[in-house]
Amino acid sequence: TSTNAAESSWWRDIGPLLGRLLQVTGYSVPMQFEYLIFARNHIVPALGPYPQRWPSVMTYTDLPIEMSVNFQDHHASTVRVGIEPISEFAGTSSDRFNQTATERLVGRLSTLGGLDRRLYHHFARDFGITEMETMKAKQGEFKRDSVQSMYNIGFTFGRMRAASVDTKGYVFLRLKEKASGVPMQQLLRESLNQLDVTAERRDRKAVQKVIEYMEEGGGFNEYTYLAWDFVDSAKSRIKVYGVLGDLRTEKVTEVWTMGGRLKDPATMQGLELVRRLWDLLNGNSQEGQQPSKAPILMWNYEIRPGRDEPIPKLYLPLLGRNDMFVAKTLARFFDSLGWADEARSYVANVQYLL
Repeated sequence: TSTNAAESSWWRDIGPLLGRLLQVTGYSVPMQFEYLIFARNHIVPALGPYPQRWPSVMTYTDLPIEMSVNFQDHHASTVRVGIEPISEFAGTSSDRFNQTATERLVGRLSTLGGLDRRLYHHFARDFGITEMETMKAKQGEFKRDSVQSMYNIGFTFGRMRAASVDTKGYVFLRLKEKASGVPMQQLLRESLNQLDVTAERRDRKAVQKVIEYMEEGGGFNEYTYLAWDFVDSAKSRIKVYGVLGDLRTEKVTEVWTMGGRLKDPATMQGLELVRRLWDLLNGNSQEGQQPSKAPILMWNYEIRPGRDEPIPKLYLPLLGRNDMFVAKTLARFFDSLGWADEARSYVANVQYLL
């Protein structure tokens, strides 16, 4: 129980759904309990006022939280929770771009142990907005749907015997570009190359390929952001995200292969899976063809230390689709991968969750 009315309201909204997610993905009862306690003590207090006032970029509906399940071949599924930490002063002159709540949350999580904050400080320095830059920002420059958020935080609930939470950070790049006048591709190149020098990541070739294609393919825009793991800088993945409204099959292929730069067998095998799922989702079923807003294509390129080639990942648009159509389509896709258990249980699990 809590005397904080906002926290109690957030918990009533998200606690039951998170509990069902942990249940259907097969976490043990003790682990379910531990992760629910973690969410209540650390995620819920970071969601800010209730009802919320700050329009989060976390979701299409402006909600500052998103839950998901990660399915992988030969591994148990994992539950993930992404949030935008929100300050009670977000949007005011005290915290114009909602930066203080993330600082508070990262500090609080670090007291639990095992959270390496060096990359957070590196990217906060390079992309965070200073007080002087905040004073220069004119309110009229921002429309209702403009990105005014700086940070998101993601949590993955591990499946090892002892409960363990992997934490990931996200930062948007456009605000720093607006505030500094420096193009975001230059800011990104300088930040990641500096990281290569200080942490000896040996990833400069991959960084260069990502920036070259993102420039060529129109990936640098208001919605561009990057992510990192809260681990040693020399071991963390770095992900650069792009968002576009171009949903042509040709664009999907171009994004996946970075305009033909990626041709290795794993990439080409992945492209076949992307095309298979894309075709299933874009079949002739009318119930699957009713988006209520303009859907978007989102992707990221994962840069790993010591690798010259980035790894592509794609997010297919489901906005406005009928939930049952999507669930049945994914069950068919799982079946085509040989994931018999997931194919058999997925539709019933989605019905139970919702």
